[in-house]
Amino acid sequence: MKKMNKIVSVIIPVFNREKYIKRCIESVITQTYKHLEIIIINDGSNDDTLKICLEYEKQDSRITVIDKPNEGVSVARNIGIFNSTGEYILFVDSDDYISSKMVEELVDDISEQEVDIVICGVSRFDKKNRYNVRYRRGKYTLSEYLTYSFDGDISIIDSIVNKIYKTKIIKENTLEFLKETNFGEDLMFNYDYFKNINNGVYISEEVHYNVDLTDTHSLSRKTSKEVFSNYVYIYYKTIGFLKEVELLHENIIKTKTKYSNIIISNVFSYFSQGNVLSNKDEIEKLFDFFQNENVIEIFKDGKLYKSRYKIIYYLIRNKKYKSFKLLMYFATSIKKIKTIIKN
Repeated sequence: MKKMNKIVSVIIPVFNREKYIKRCIESVITQTYKHLEIIIINDGSNDDTLKICLEYEKQDSRITVIDKPNEGVSVARNIGIFNSTGEYILFVDSDDYISSKMVEELVDDISEQEVDIVICGVSRFDKKNRYNVRYRRGKYTLSEYLTYSFDGDISIIDSIVNKIYKTKIIKENTLEFLKETNFGEDLMFNYDYFKNINNGVYISEEVHYNVDLTDTHSLSRKTSKEVFSNYVYIYYKTIGFLKEVELLHENIIKTKTKYSNIIISNVFSYFSQGNVLSNKDEIEKLFDFFQNENVIEIFKDGKLYKSRYKIIYYLIRNKKYKSFKLLMYFATSIKKIKTIIKN
């Protein structure tokens, strides 16, 4: 079939992932769909990552390894896009892996459904648990897709790794990942891409992409202000995107609700770590942050789903320092007890 001859560019940025990169590359080179261009961008690794990648380059003519100084994942992906020649682009993170039929089935879908992007389900796992996220199969207009995405798992819109893109749309509109930020760059890229599609979106319920969460970085490495400012930034970028595609009116409440819950969920995760609670300045910064009018606007008309989220927001907005600290200590204790029981 003609569609089976179309080249797919698989872009893999990698930095210090000697433990995972073999699994990632193996999952790509063993695809049932063979017409691949595999671009691996080594972003200044100082372990054996580059050595491993170069060994695979010698074994498989479809692989090209680009070695460069460390500048971050956005720059690495942009270099991958620049060097791609395939009709479609697929992004894979170096510590993840894909099912053997992912490329074949996504190429089939994007050709047969005559759409501009295809999205598949994801499987997330850590050392203890694995759970699959499946989406509602179907062909959607941009309006239908965005409305659905605000009701579903966040990876349906913010992630780039469970999607196949048309290279033509990316290159003709000079789309690239933002180099100025290391948070939300995937979502910003998707917003730019969606603004330029004409033929709709197809969602597959098949789970093809495996996300490894065993080596994620802790939120505690950042201050509370950095962590929560990121989500405020993403909220206002989302509002700007929805205005641009003229879909703000029907999605404004959903957007407020979504980011209100994300922010408070991260407050809970961040401050239920006992070591953070010992830092009084961190809590005061958090309280001050929530007095900002831009933050207040997000929570206006938004609905917090969980009772504990409502309590947390009330305590923060009203600067109830002792009550907030007591609640978080209680949450920390519950976490520890659950861990002990589970183990």
